Amino acid sequence: MWLCLGLYAAQVILLCTVALRDVKLPMRSLAWIVIGLCIPFLGFAVYYILNGPLPERPEPRRQGSRSDVNANSLPAHTTSAATIHRVVQSITHVPAVEARIRLFHDGNSTYAALLQALSSARHTIDLEFYIFRDDHIGRRIMQLLCQRAKEGVKIRFLRDGMGSRKLPPSTVARMQSHGIECRTFFPVRFPWLTRRLNHRDHGKIVVIDKHIGFVGGINVGDEYTGRKPGVGPWRDTHVQLLGDRAIQALQSIFDMNWAIATLDRGQLNRVPPRTRGVVKTRQPVPSYAGEWAEELTAWPAHGADWTQGFVQAIESGPDRRMQSIRNLFFTGLTQANASVDITTPYFVPDTDVLTAIKTAVLKGVVVRLLVPEQPDHKAVGLASRTFYKELLDVGVQIYLYTGGILHAKVMTIDDDVSILGAANYDLRSFRTNYEVCQVVYCPDVASELRRQFEQDLQHSFPLTTEWLQKPPPWHQGAQRIARLFAPLL
Repeated sequence: MWLCLGLYAAQVILLCTVALRDVKLPMRSLAWIVIGLCIPFLGFAVYYILNGPLPERPEPRRQGSRSDVNANSLPAHTTSAATIHRVVQSITHVPAVEARIRLFHDGNSTYAALLQALSSARHTIDLEFYIFRDDHIGRRIMQLLCQRAKEGVKIRFLRDGMGSRKLPPSTVARMQSHGIECRTFFPVRFPWLTRRLNHRDHGKIVVIDKHIGFVGGINVGDEYTGRKPGVGPWRDTHVQLLGDRAIQALQSIFDMNWAIATLDRGQLNRVPPRTRGVVKTRQPVPSYAGEWAEELTAWPAHGADWTQGFVQAIESGPDRRMQSIRNLFFTGLTQANASVDITTPYFVPDTDVLTAIKTAVLKGVVVRLLVPEQPDHKAVGLASRTFYKELLDVGVQIYLYTGGILHAKVMTIDDDVSILGAANYDLRSFRTNYEVCQVVYCPDVASELRRQFEQDLQHSFPLTTEWLQKPPPWHQGAQRIARLFAPLL
């Protein structure tokens, strides 16, 4: 009996420790407490391992001063743009700067523009991707990088240890053999259960000669081209930027992530000298890839027309005290005067962002939310559906996309503010992952994104309360369980 009482007391102390450590995040605390109740002691051990301290990235280089750009100099005439600019500048200490901007709405045009830009590099190339696959498009980019490195361009290649875990060591070895510096962000290795496992570098950044930049939602993989069997059409959004000052902020974010990444060592020694420079793969090139190998290089980089605007880059991560991107979304919702359009593959907001959406509608703002009918992560999809009814009740217009895979992460506010990048509308992007977004102040960009939103609606249907009531009762129970664990998804 005394042993049982002792174990019970220890379990209570451990659960109270979880509650006190995460007292500022009650939903996350509740999720871990439930895990602790279901898996006594072991649940707390997992919590302690996954929630330990993380390495802190160096502070970003400051660019200019707060007085460099004032609200009146922005190409905007709305109070929402002026307020959002001030908030982002207060968070990042970086003013909005001029840039040339071009949007892409699919992987084919994005890769075509990227290949052209990589081919034009003269001095430096920095690449950072959550997913970099050893497939046709991945090998095409890798081959070009090796060629440019051989021609004297300094190249740094950063990939996430979880998203790119299937990238073969021989592929990394070949890049290293050509002089490309390779690092992995929090590699997944023994003992796999570590405090870094849950925190991923979700960004997609390319910086070329400190003058050309790419950022958005597109990784490197055949699925993003819409040509991978079994995946179907892929809708995404990416942006290309031109301008030294605009790219400086992206360069700073890359440098911060590069500083805490792990240097890839020892790969060259595992590849016999006679095979260096040859890509050894575990999987053969898909048969369909050869049919469009030449077409890939010849693709025109069709995107929206180049336009002039102002931009600000904003990053966030678990090593920051402030949830910068979450605060950015909150600010956009609370400062909107006429309309907000949100496109996101995952919708699991926290209470404050959810309240901001409702409040925006109640004050007369038209809020439209576009989400996939079938998210590729089922647990996140189940959790998302628990938010829809309360949003429908206050007047949010929700549409379910059926035209393929919806992976774009875009928010337009009124007539001249756009937010796009890698971050989703979920708690993982707000608190757990390392993310990056671009804020664009330009009526032409907002208009183009709104045009694309209307086009996406042609492949969607409006969500109704009746549709939400179709699933059987057990399905609703699964949704509630997923909502409970949403802070950990």
